[in-house]
Amino acid sequence: MLVLLEREKVEHAHRPDAHHGVACGSRDEVDRLCRLADEEDRLLLGPKDSGPPVGYRALIEDPDGHTLEVSYGQEVAFTVDDSAG
Repeated sequence: MLVLLEREKVEHAHRPDAHHGVACGSRDEVDRLCRLADEEDRLLLGPKDSGPPVGYRALIEDPDGHTLEVSYGQEVAFTVDDSAG
């Protein structure tokens, strides 16, 4: 769960090295989100395939200057799945 709160002023934006990440269900979904971000001039990186363990990913800037990573195929998903058992 990710909880977002609205504030009048953002004092410390999450930038590329300090970012939130969202796993997508397919490369097509990453591409779709990149097209939308690009239309708003918010696409910072990608999409690009960085290979294991990073996978297919892109970085998008939100209106407050935070960075969101959207990805498909990151090995972290397998680690989370394995730990649930």
